[in-house]
Amino acid sequence: MAVITKSTALTGNWKEVTAALEMADGSSYAVEVQDDAETGQGHVIAVATNSNDAPGANVRGHNWYPCTAAGDGTKQTFPKKAGRFWWMKTTGPDFHAVATLI
Repeated sequence: MAVITKSTALTGNWKEVTAALEMADGSSYAVEVQDDAETGQGHVIAVATNSNDAPGANVRGHNWYPCTAAGDGTKQTFPKKAGRFWWMKTTGPDFHAVATLI
C-alpha cells in the first residue's frame, strides 16, 4: 500500500514545502497544518512564488491556523503547477504541514 499523505516539519524559517511534501506537477493536494505542541499558539504563514529562492524576511503571506478544540483549522486544496513554489514558516511553536494527494 502506498502512503499518499506526506508531512514536513515547519519552523520560524522559510521552507519550500512543495519539494518537501513530494508534490508532483499536475496533481492536487488537500493541505492543512498541525500544531506539534498542541498549545494553540502561533500559526503558519504561506507564500506562493515563481522562484525557488526563499521569500524575504518581511514578505507577508496567507495565515494558516491548525485545528483546535475551538474549531476547524485552515484547509486548502493546492494544485501543483510547474514553476510554482510554496513556502511556509511559523510564527510560534513548531508545526507540520500535511498534504494528501486527491
